[in-house]
Amino acid sequence: MLGLPSVTKAEVRGARPFEISIEMEELKLRQYGLTLREVANTIRRSSLDLPAGSIRSDSGDILLRTEGQAYFKQDFEKIVLITRADGTRLMLGDIATINDGFEEVEFYSLFNGQPTIGVQISAVGDQNQITISREVEAYIEELRGTLPEGVQVESWMNATTLLEETRSMMLGNMAMGVVLVLVVLGIFLRLQLAFWVMLGMPIAFLGAFALMPAVGGSINVLSIFGFILVLGIVVDDAIIIGESVQTATEREGLSLDNVIRGAKRVAIPATFGVLTTVATFVPFLTVPGSFGPIPFAIGSVVILCLLFSIVESKLILPAHLASMKPLELVSTSPIRIFQAKIAAGLLHVIDNIYEPFLTRCLKVRYTTISVFLGMLIMALGLVLSPYIRTVFFPNMSSDFVRVRVEMIEGTASAQTVRVAEHIHQALLDLEES
Repeated sequence: MLGLPSVTKAEVRGARPFEISIEMEELKLRQYGLTLREVANTIRRSSLDLPAGSIRSDSGDILLRTEGQAYFKQDFEKIVLITRADGTRLMLGDIATINDGFEEVEFYSLFNGQPTIGVQISAVGDQNQITISREVEAYIEELRGTLPEGVQVESWMNATTLLEETRSMMLGNMAMGVVLVLVVLGIFLRLQLAFWVMLGMPIAFLGAFALMPAVGGSINVLSIFGFILVLGIVVDDAIIIGESVQTATEREGLSLDNVIRGAKRVAIPATFGVLTTVATFVPFLTVPGSFGPIPFAIGSVVILCLLFSIVESKLILPAHLASMKPLELVSTSPIRIFQAKIAAGLLHVIDNIYEPFLTRCLKVRYTTISVFLGMLIMALGLVLSPYIRTVFFPNMSSDFVRVRVEMIEGTASAQTVRVAEHIHQALLDLEES
């Protein structure tokens, strides 16, 4: 796995630790006049790496080190226990049985009911998880054809699946948002103007993608959630600018000066409206501790998208709107007739319902303030009362089922295995049903 171009970290899971065991008969030790302690001390002295100082040279210090550490069966067999006067030597392999194996521990690792060893592949630093996943999957497909009968290799618990699903959901939501913005704006505004306003959404997202590496961000589940969160906010200022420009051009005619005049009329409140939202997410960037990267990933994405929406709505959008063709004074287009009917209905609601209600609220301003204060107190009471449960993280469904079983201390390992097999069979029955 480590030979793949993008894989730099691979850890073996589910395997017992390696162990070298040395077995000797007491009769053989007596035959050569040795004791178990003497053999152990000889092995300890012979299987050892020792520093041997350093040599100074013009190019720097050269460190010396003797490498005598034994790691494998053959290395231990060559350890000299006795050197005789005639030059013959007694080696450890002559009197001992050396086993190069694994620790004898109660350990079980099963996959689909079969003994298994797992290799966990992890991304390090700024590595692309999706690229690593594709390389590993391709390697597994190639490896399957070379394995002997009875040996299988499978990919399991691929975390990039969740990332790709979330990314697909973001793209789907963005496409749906673009269509909804275009349809809703097309009801009240010119279709061409609605198109240019809608275009501000992908522009803001692309700008955020371009600057994410500069602020230490990356595409992950949390940052994608930030994009989904800001999806409905990012075009608010563009809608305000577009509506103001259309009103100005309908009254005074379509020209560059009128477009600029319409944009300037609402530029300050629209900008401050976005900046207040940016200020709301700034604390997300200052959360300390190990929990800090979670809100930072969301807040940085939202802030970048909103800042780019300001640039797009104030500098790019007016230039696009100025290139539109003037509207005909009398139009028989079905779309224009439909828009006129919707506008007439909206004006009727404003003149006969909203404006009288607003006027009444302003006349009895103290009553209005009292009602809203009462609603605020009720909201605070609900938050502080036990009626609304408070938890650090809500219980969320996961793509993987995990079962943790704690047995009583001293339980036999066979009983633990039977419990694990029972849970495994219950999960299989659940899947079949």
